[in-house]
Amino acid sequence: MDAVSVKRFGRYFESSGLLIAMMSLLLSTANASKPARKPSTGVSDKRGASGDGHEAALLNAGWYYSWYIDPSSEPTEAEFVPMIAHGKDANSWYYDRIMSLKARGKIKCLLAFNEPDRKAPAGGDISPEAAVSAWPLFEKTGLRLGSPAVAYDDAGKKWLEQFMKAARAKNRKIDFIAVHWYGDVADPQAATKFMAWLKSIHEAYDKPIWITEFSGLNWGWLHHPITTEQNLKFMHEIEPKLEETKWIERYCWFSDKPAELFSDSKRTVLSKLGVMYRDGG
Repeated sequence: MDAVSVKRFGRYFESSGLLIAMMSLLLSTANASKPARKPSTGVSDKRGASGDGHEAALLNAGWYYSWYIDPSSEPTEAEFVPMIAHGKDANSWYYDRIMSLKARGKIKCLLAFNEPDRKAPAGGDISPEAAVSAWPLFEKTGLRLGSPAVAYDDAGKKWLEQFMKAARAKNRKIDFIAVHWYGDVADPQAATKFMAWLKSIHEAYDKPIWITEFSGLNWGWLHHPITTEQNLKFMHEIEPKLEETKWIERYCWFSDKPAELFSDSKRTVLSKLGVMYRDGG
């Protein structure tokens, strides 16, 4: 190779190296502008399961509950959270069962009345005033206490407002707010609206949030029935947000058609939606 060729090759090499460097810089800048997604890392302390131990294990859930006070007989490392679901259950028999679990190191937290604004047997069926009067029994457990989880409607909102006002007046211990959400996941802005709604509750009561039930069901959306595909899109958008938001302590998807996490009647095989939930969206 003569001197001229060597000189031309050197210039080509220099210009190529500069081009490669510029391309690398552009690629790294483009990647940096994309929002980071939390990779699947196994069990999430935030992710919950409503059911028993084997379901929690399938979903890589860090905790589970069953709308009752007894843990599952299924072996699991997930934390069990008992619930005194109904107003009539705020009594010494349930209290003694809770204290037995605590003494054996089985529980750390306690969920209160489930949809107390609704009539039994589906709802907790207790007034805000009666719930506040029953609260000292909850406080005696020494556990972290969640507020009653009201239904996702105006009646539920009003019930919670009355309860929290009375509870604050009597200086009752409430460590976190439990909520339910069954919004319209067909709305392209569903995830954004859900997060805004959660933030409004967090700011109103200045406490962490537990979402003990949420998903896209056909309740109230009969003019455009919800589909599994819409739940998939919603979960893909919302679960990473729930994981990365500090004041959201825990969340639990409500599994039912068309939001079913399992593909068999025995709930031992995950659906496509279940796999997405397990993997963080």
